[in-house]
Amino acid sequence: MPLLVNFVLAALQHGKPADLAHDQTAAFTPRIVPASDEARTAIARFQAPDGFRVELVAAEPLFANPVAFWPAHDGSFYVAETFRHHQGVTDLRDHMDWLDDDLAARTVADRVAYFRKQLGERFSEMELAYDRVSLLRDTDGDGVVDRSTAFSTAFAGAAAGIAAGVLEHHGDVFVTSIPSFWRLRDTNHDDVADETTELATGFGVHVALLGHDMHGLVIGPDERLYFSIGDRGFDVKTNDAELHHPQCGAVLRCELDGSRLEVFATGLRNPQELAFDDFGNLFTGDNNSDGGDKARLVHVVEGGDSGWRQSYQWITEPALRGPWNEEKLWHPHHAGQAAYIVPPIENFADGPSGLTIDPGTGCPERWRGRLFLCDFRGDAATSGVHAIELEPKNATFALKGSEHAIWRVLATDCDFGPDGSLYVTDWTQGWSQPGTGRLYRVYEPSARDAAAARETRELLRTGVGSKTEAELGVLCSFADRRVRLAAQFELAARKEQGRSVLEELARRGPDARARVHGIAGLAIQARKHAMATAEVLLPLLVDKEPEVRAQAAHALGDLRDKRAFPPLLGRLTDASPRVRMFAAIALGRIGNPSALQALLQLVRETKDEDPVLRHAAIFGLAGTQRSEALVKLADDPDAHVRLAAVVALRRHASLLVARFLADADALVQTEAARAIDDLDLAPARADLASLLALPKLATYDLARRAINACVREGARPHLLAAHALRADADERTRREALQRLVEWRNPPSRDAVSCAWRPFDDAALVQRRAIDLEPVVARMIEGGIVDAPERVLAAWLKVVEAHAVASAAPAIEPLVGPGWPSSVRCSALRALAAVGAPRLREAVQIALADTDGELRATGLEALTKIAPEDALPLAVRVLVDGELGERRVACRILGASSAVGAGAALAKELEKLANGLFPVELAFDLCAAAHARREPLLDELLARTAAPRAADPMLAPFVDGLFGGDRERGKQVFREKNATACLRCHKTEWDEGGTVGPDLRGLGKRLARLQMLESIVLPNRHVAAGYRNTVFAMKDERIVEGRVLLEDDNVFRIIDADARTLELPKIDVEEQRPGRSAMPEGFEKFLSPAEMRDLIEYLAAI
Repeated sequence: MPLLVNFVLAALQHGKPADLAHDQTAAFTPRIVPASDEARTAIARFQAPDGFRVELVAAEPLFANPVAFWPAHDGSFYVAETFRHHQGVTDLRDHMDWLDDDLAARTVADRVAYFRKQLGERFSEMELAYDRVSLLRDTDGDGVVDRSTAFSTAFAGAAAGIAAGVLEHHGDVFVTSIPSFWRLRDTNHDDVADETTELATGFGVHVALLGHDMHGLVIGPDERLYFSIGDRGFDVKTNDAELHHPQCGAVLRCELDGSRLEVFATGLRNPQELAFDDFGNLFTGDNNSDGGDKARLVHVVEGGDSGWRQSYQWITEPALRGPWNEEKLWHPHHAGQAAYIVPPIENFADGPSGLTIDPGTGCPERWRGRLFLCDFRGDAATSGVHAIELEPKNATFALKGSEHAIWRVLATDCDFGPDGSLYVTDWTQGWSQPGTGRLYRVYEPSARDAAAARETRELLRTGVGSKTEAELGVLCSFADRRVRLAAQFELAARKEQGRSVLEELARRGPDARARVHGIAGLAIQARKHAMATAEVLLPLLVDKEPEVRAQAAHALGDLRDKRAFPPLLGRLTDASPRVRMFAAIALGRIGNPSALQALLQLVRETKDEDPVLRHAAIFGLAGTQRSEALVKLADDPDAHVRLAAVVALRRHASLLVARFLADADALVQTEAARAIDDLDLAPARADLASLLALPKLATYDLARRAINACVREGARPHLLAAHALRADADERTRREALQRLVEWRNPPSRDAVSCAWRPFDDAALVQRRAIDLEPVVARMIEGGIVDAPERVLAAWLKVVEAHAVASAAPAIEPLVGPGWPSSVRCSALRALAAVGAPRLREAVQIALADTDGELRATGLEALTKIAPEDALPLAVRVLVDGELGERRVACRILGASSAVGAGAALAKELEKLANGLFPVELAFDLCAAAHARREPLLDELLARTAAPRAADPMLAPFVDGLFGGDRERGKQVFREKNATACLRCHKTEWDEGGTVGPDLRGLGKRLARLQMLESIVLPNRHVAAGYRNTVFAMKDERIVEGRVLLEDDNVFRIIDADARTLELPKIDVEEQRPGRSAMPEGFEKFLSPAEMRDLIEYLAAI
């Protein structure tokens, strides 16, 4: 047995075989890699702070593919494992032909129905695999797991997503797995769940992106369960409410029995884990869209909207990801930002996943109060866990600093165990199921073994149920938050017996934390047991301690206690912005209209300086005022008040928001337009569209939404024409108005701004198709459209072409002649061909005789339509001596022609290609034309050209496309193609993109084009320098890992994770093993040969 294998077996077995009690009766058998050396040898590459230790706790085959885990107070671990990842749970980027169905889905049933339609007989493949929760135990107390039991494998079926969240609380095991939220119980204590209860269902309306599932289970200080869902959205019906948010991710909460489920915050993309700090502030990390945006650290505030919509993922024009990028919704707060969102604290990390927070014991002092965020980047070399320090800033927080808690581990989740150690699950490698999984323990010995940490361990193990009320009161000021919360919850559960202690804590607790626990406990008693607590909480609104005032306001608002209304009004002028925030939110929940003037004053004072406090004021306005009162604020002299009124009306989805379209302030006007367009408030479209008749629109965002409203209204195309003619308008919106005219009779069902699914009904289509566009085109000619900038004029010509407006021909004919830009001349010729202009033949002759090769190519295409008998001999001649663009057109013509001579012309050029005498830039086009004809001689010649490549069949289909691609189209593939998502990992010429993979700037100077192709198709054949490590097992039983700098006959010179250069004599090395590239294999399946050619052309030019 190899030396390295012995290490892991010793770690996992310790003298006895690991007990794998998984159910083997199911038809599906998960793929799990056998035990190996890798779990222990991987520790050699980890980077932990000085003085810390890293230990292996568990590894495959005890579990695999860990998504999330929960460290129970008894020292066991519940691990959520996925086996449905790409085996029943897919990624829409792999099925772009499903996009319309996915956008149209509004329920889970819709999604499953379209699975059946799209997959046919393959539908059953969606139902084979299951995800599971395994229970890991260390039965002999040596710190290493030796028993694994399949606690539940209930997570299966075509509707099922990934089991991505797990939490145990007093024997109840909660699991989030699309489409449902589950509670599991093991009533006979055999480590297998025998009672499974579905608490809510309807999650996962869309396929969206893989991994955008339900996560983040955590119990808040209010003793509610909180969890997150990615932008797969939800349509959930409960006894309490109907929750319909199919368009974005969210944070939800409910009671521990699943009742009172409600949405807490929305507009998130893929929030994973959640974490509360000592004072109930909630945080999450939200992932970027691989579209040049950045991931975000988010302060999750009640009622907040972070701005993301799932449909943005699919927008490529006019800007990648649409409003998300164009309006900088993902940026931290800045002047002029959309007011309906709560912006992130900071752009941070690349792949935020697991999240936890220092519990108060077990960590070194410098980590006190820090967040710990897993950063999953697909490659262990660039992944790990950040320790993040925040500091208060107004009503929210700012990033103070961060460091690596542990690095070079592909962490999916992290949490603190009862022993005070930080535990981390390791996916090990890549994005797909690795069939492996590890659990590591990270700790600083002196901190973990401190007296408070040891006491915490014992208290969590034994529980606090046997403590007296007085003892519980003392524990509410204990160092560890988990103990404090347990004591608080126990006191609240004891009702009258616990009430006096909670009251004393709230009034006179020894410190702010203890007082906060007293307030929270009383609020729980009022909410869950209808106990009267106002007489204690109300006086606390004027306490000298700001945090006590804040928490009292929060509690009274949560309870909707109307008696708190007068003192809460007073707290809107509190010296603490945090108190003002909670007071405003509380007033919004209580709903007394008399709060209007006080809330407006808060808006005036806050202005645009604190977006969280402004959000709270707007939340208060929306909760206390009817729409009819809010619209009256349109006459307020303060633009900040008017802006707040718009957002409050948006929260009501009120049509009255249209009143603010006439506002003199550009930000207010634009915010109103956003509300109408984003929420698709149909009756208000006419008012928004009418803005196109104004002399000038204040902002680009406003103009885009006015154009969209005009399209959706469907009655006034002349407004689009008027905007296109306006010389003082943004050229981008002038072109967009013309593009919408191109689509007028057959408008796409995907919304032009948001990409949301908004199909036009039959009556609307009949109405718009009945409108004659010829007068619209004529008015543009009269208005001087031919004097517009080049790209605007070219866009207008496409309108003429699309609708075959023959009367425009006289105005277009001169545009083919000299003196106009090439793009205009080509567009003009295409338009003349589309309308069948009487002088088309003359225009074609002008084009064919011109010195502009692009125009000649366009002329050749036009000639093929009007005189194919003349076009064929010209194509044969051009194929031999034309410019590249012309020769490409000639290839297409000859490939499609039915004439006998076409095949012979292609055969002659194929002979040249086989002999290396044909331009490499045209090889792809020539071969495509020959393939299209399917003639024996051509097939024989194609086989000759392909023969030398047979030894490398993976590269062979793309070799003809190494040269001659279109750089601009290649840039679009790189930046916009969702199936490949190149920007996720690589930086480019704009400094966009991730840092997981090599920086591609200057790639054309470093690699030949064949090497580029090889890197895409076979990423593990040659890994870029610095992106592959080697693991060495030394004869003295050391494990060393690093990047090889030099190798000769005698020694390896490497650089290790600590940047140390080491020399390893080969005679001392027993075994070595290379790592793998982080770049997934199989990207060639998502790229056509033409796309690959364009991509390589772009990469070569960066």
